[in-house]
Amino acid sequence: MKNSIKNSLQEALGRKIIVLVIISMSLLMLNFVSADLGMVKSGDCYSIRVLSNCSKVNMTEVTIGINSFVINSQMQNLGGQTFNYSFCNTTNPGIYSYSWNDPCLDCSQGGCGNTFESTPTGSAFSSSQSFVFIGLLVILLLFLIGGVYGMARTNGAWTIAYICLGYLSLFCIFFVSWLYSTNYLWSTPIIASIFWILWLVMAFGFFPFILVISVYIIKRGVQDNLMKEYQSQGYTKDEALDMTKRHRR
Repeated sequence: MKNSIKNSLQEALGRKIIVLVIISMSLLMLNFVSADLGMVKSGDCYSIRVLSNCSKVNMTEVTIGINSFVINSQMQNLGGQTFNYSFCNTTNPGIYSYSWNDPCLDCSQGGCGNTFESTPTGSAFSSSQSFVFIGLLVILLLFLIGGVYGMARTNGAWTIAYICLGYLSLFCIFFVSWLYSTNYLWSTPIIASIFWILWLVMAFGFFPFILVISVYIIKRGVQDNLMKEYQSQGYTKDEALDMTKRHRR
């Protein structure tokens, strides 16, 4: 009975580990839409600069999704052909496009892109960050696997300790995944919401879960000891089990 429960729990956790690996790898393989003129941290001002042979240039509009900001303001001349406009309504993460009124536009001296990106961190997810994320995820998965297999091969207090290890490892995996998806998967907020809910549920459920599991394991340990005691007195396994059940009542 006890081994069957452990094996069932181990199989369930094993399936969760596989699902977590698939989800995490899928997150890393998501394609990001990049802007052509850089990034800004959400809420900060972004300097929109264009090159022009005209004496003045007017910024007309900045758009993100279905939202438009009508500007119709003259851009600041920084000297020569460079004009600048500081746009500060970047609270919402996303790709911002802009347009300006300039019949003398000259793109021969640099890029003439018309988009920039607002992100929670002000930067894209780099290859070094992806290696850190994968490495941290692998370490946490190893702790989780160790907790699952240790739980299945120990008894008593050690079982409780391995269950705590597995629980905390899964808790940290959800937290890291939430942190990553919040900062770099802003275009799919549902992913961050899912990880946040899972992490929050595990945070509030830790002590009740460990308490229930601890009581159950201790109770099972007492019953096993009673059965061994009855069997040592010459009772059969079935008789010992029946006497243990009556003792519980």
